[in-house]
Amino acid sequence: MLLSELKTISSTEIPEGVRQQTLYDVLKDVIGKAGGMPDDSLENVDHYLYGTPER
Repeated sequence: MLLSELKTISSTEIPEGVRQQTLYDVLKDVIGKAGGMPDDSLENVDHYLYGTPER
C-alpha cells in the first residue's frame, strides 16, 4: 500500500486484508520474561520504580 493511499483512508476504516495487531500481539514475546525480580515486586511496584514507601 502506498503512503498516498493511506492518507485517503479514514481513521475508522481498515483496508481489506490488513490485520490490526492487539497489544497482546505486540507484547507476547516479552510477557512473563522479566527475571531477577524481588518476590514482592508485584505488591511493591511503586516502591521499586519510584521509591515510595513499601506496603
